This record gives sequence, C-alpha cells and structure tokens, in this order.
Amino acid sequence: MRKLKVTFLILVTMFLTSALFAQTDLFKRSAIIPVDSNDIGGIGGVITGVDFDGDGFKEIYSVNNDWSDVAGKDWTPRIHKYENSGSGWVEVWGTELTFLGAQNTWPALTYGDWDGDGKMEIIFGPVNNGGAGDSIYTRLVVYEYSVFR
Repeated sequence: MRKLKVTFLILVTMFLTSALFAQTDLFKRSAIIPVDSNDIGGIGGVITGVDFDGDGFKEIYSVNNDWSDVAGKDWTPRIHKYENSGSGWVEVWGTELTFLGAQNTWPALTYGDWDGDGKMEIIFGPVNNGGAGDSIYTRLVVYEYSVFR
C-alpha cells in the first residue's frame, strides 16, 4: 500500500510540474519565413545559424519536401538560402534540381568541408521517387558556399 501511495504522489507531482511549465511561454515568435509557393509539401530539412559566406549575417538553408505528391510543385527538389541582414529574413539564393525529375519525402541536408579547401559545402540528398518515372537513383548534390555570393 505504501508503494502505491508513493507512486501516486510521484505521478501527481510530475503531472502538476509539467502542467506548470507547459503554461509558460518561453519562446516568442520573432519571424516567419514564407516558403516558395511551389513548395506545398513544406520544408524537408534545414541548416541554421551559420555564416558560410563570411558577411557577418546569419543564414538558413532549407530544402523542400514532397508531401503532397504534386508534379511541378513539391516533386521538384529545391534548395533555398535565406539571410538576415537585420531587417528580417529574405531569400538571397535558390535553385531547382529539375534534372532529377522528382523527389520523395524527407530529403537530407547537411554541410562540411569535403574537399579541405576551407570553404563549406552544402550537401543536399533529395530522396528517390521511382514512381514518377525517375530512373536516377543515386543522388548527392553538392554546392560550395562561394557560389552563393
């Protein structure tokens, strides 16, 4: 019986504590970055808090996600670069990978200095979409940051 009471007290304490902290608004929305009108499937991956071009402004890189399966819209893999120069986030670069034909959900996005030249590369891995008649099943697209200037 004592074990049951202790367990009950622990559960009640956990519930009340989590409810208390859930009510606090610790994070305030500071910006909304609208996505491309063709990216109806939303965002599939992001890189944030970086400054690869060295201009002193933070950057966000994002890729779209195929969630709605609409040819010409979210099937087309896209990558975008946003920068905040103090007056809000604006898209400063972007491209479509139309040569791939189509993508599927949750594309990979990361970065690194693969060639060791001191310049960061953005590595984008659109997910295969064989159902769209796409015959290219090996995908890795690499951009070196110097092309974003």
